Amino acid sequence: MATAFREPNQVKLVGVRPGHNGDQIHEYGTAVGATTVVYTVPADKILLLFGFNLITSCTVAGTASLGIYTAVPALHRYLSAGTVRANFSMTISQDYVVPIEIAAAYSIRAISPAGTLDITACINGILIDA
Repeated sequence: MATAFREPNQVKLVGVRPGHNGDQIHEYGTAVGATTVVYTVPADKILLLFGFNLITSCTVAGTASLGIYTAVPALHRYLSAGTVRANFSMTISQDYVVPIEIAAAYSIRAISPAGTLDITACINGILIDA
């Protein structure tokens, strides 16, 4: 579990946020009719995923998805998946109040089916020591 500390009660609000012992991660990747690795968590690190954007545009219908993959690689879980109609665009955005912890050697991948489905995935998080 990530370290956390209490904020000083400066404006009569009390909250908890991750400690500042890591590096901020903002990565993106584009997939056109394939799978692309957006980010792979380095050895001895944990990625606290705070949110993502999945942006698609296409000339044919298809399903765009963003998933977490194990080191093997095998699908661990989907973060998002959506069907896009032909000649339309779709944006899926998700922010997590409690971040998703992603282990070392796991990767986040954008998956686009064969065809002309164009996907761009952006992730935001903090990389901390395991």
